[in-house]
Amino acid sequence: MARGTKTRKRTAPLEVPGPRLQPRPTPPPPALATLRSSYDLDFLANALVEGHRRANWTNEESRYHRELAKAAAEAFGVPARVRGMPRPEALDASSLTDLIHAAVEAVATSRTSPFGSGLEGRPTAAYLLCRRFRDRFEECDRATTSVLQDLLLEALAAVLGPGKTITNDDLRRCGFDPWAPPPKSDDDW
Repeated sequence: MARGTKTRKRTAPLEVPGPRLQPRPTPPPPALATLRSSYDLDFLANALVEGHRRANWTNEESRYHRELAKAAAEAFGVPARVRGMPRPEALDASSLTDLIHAAVEAVATSRTSPFGSGLEGRPTAAYLLCRRFRDRFEECDRATTSVLQDLLLEALAAVLGPGKTITNDDLRRCGFDPWAPPPKSDDDW
């Protein structure tokens, strides 16, 4: 043995008497209808944003959110985006409809930070700048998203009426089964 080196005596792992605990499986998410019986404009706004955010994703969870957004929009009576020049009497409703769709897109894609979700690797100048400015960008993102969500809710209320709600039966009539459990999230692993 070389001079100045120490050897460590290996010890056996600690044995705990009794049965070994198994990790609990993540329970499946509950069906939408078990959580609520009626849905308001806030629900509609969130459904539209999630549906838009996942428009090009291909997994089952994304398909679920797109179908929910489509059924909720139909059940609430959200007009489709008008193409071309609308009739003069529909001009105001058309401009609000365009505003709703633009606000959904803005909320779904709003990000002001150029850093993404983070930088990996050893501390570099970019990493250090990211650490220095990240909180300020996140604060800006939260404020922007909040303002856009408020705008979306007010535009929906102007078009649909402020107290409008729908039920599970309305969603079912529009092709979405609120009693079916949502697919397991890709984030649950």
